[in-house]
Amino acid sequence: NDPDAVTVARENIKKNRLEEKIAVSTTPVVHIQEIFPLVCANIVHDVLVEMAGTLAGLTAPGGHLVLAGILSGDQEENIVKVYRDLGLHPLDRHSQEEWAALLLRRD
Repeated sequence: NDPDAVTVARENIKKNRLEEKIAVSTTPVVHIQEIFPLVCANIVHDVLVEMAGTLAGLTAPGGHLVLAGILSGDQEENIVKVYRDLGLHPLDRHSQEEWAALLLRRD
């Protein structure tokens, strides 16, 4: 939902020669009809909660969802609860300073 973030992501994908494996777009997520084995979202807590149903729906059964942009602690725990209620279970967590990232797997 941020054109600048899409531009930076494209540059990083190109630097890592992953153009054949990773796609980024400015298409609003609610307009995407496909499901994917891997979905990544680096957005603040409130937006991740608001988009939970959409992001869960984009993640294929057995697929993974990576969420970042979350403050460690209460926000992190709330995200785990919201997504667990949608059938996504935490596999791993990483923190750096006050920020957390989660790896979730969809049933």
